[in-house]
Amino acid sequence: MSISERERFMTRLSEATKAGLVDQKFFFHPDRAFEPEEIFGAMNKVEDAIKGNKCLRHSGWDGNSPKT
Repeated sequence: MSISERERFMTRLSEATKAGLVDQKFFFHPDRAFEPEEIFGAMNKVEDAIKGNKCLRHSGWDGNSPKT
């Protein structure tokens, strides 16, 4: 059985909290509703990129920019 993106993210968040993380914020400006797994999956990709010392530009959410 595979672990969900949410479970994967929550495990990472728990580990970070135990290591001293005090606060974490997420800001979204979507034009459409997102499924929770979509959001958790994107955050996991960011964490993977940070741990792998890789550059990541997430562009998978069409319409996720503030209106000008």
